[in-house]
Amino acid sequence: NSPLLGAKLFFLTGLVFLLAGTFPHPISLPSIDIYVHETYFVVGHFHLLFLLSLALWLYAGLYYLGARSFDLKYSATLMVTHLVVTVAALLGLNRIRYAGNYGIGHPPVSPLLFRLVPICEALFLISAGLFVVIVLLAAVARFRRTTA
Repeated sequence: NSPLLGAKLFFLTGLVFLLAGTFPHPISLPSIDIYVHETYFVVGHFHLLFLLSLALWLYAGLYYLGARSFDLKYSATLMVTHLVVTVAALLGLNRIRYAGNYGIGHPPVSPLLFRLVPICEALFLISAGLFVVIVLLAAVARFRRTTA
């Protein structure tokens, strides 16, 4: 039960996202790519995964800062829950690239995939709220430790 468990988990998950972005994204059939992406060129695979890894590294840095600077001890269960919710939200938001080149004109691949984006946006907001709750619970526990 390390106080830096959240920082380690979020950093390693961000590293996995970064490494996944460096592998080439195979483009198999230009005729399908023009239908799915409305272009012959699929760009942004690395950039999207790099931005997702930056979001995870931001949480890792905040967990590290809280544990080192303010001596906060976080709940391991809540941190793992936060990681799962964040990764699910980020993976869903990564599917925005299927919306096409010029925004959302029509559902490009499947209407179900198109309808999952608002759910993933809500999950991302839930993830941010969960982070605030985790930090507040750790701050209250630290306050009780110092006053007792």
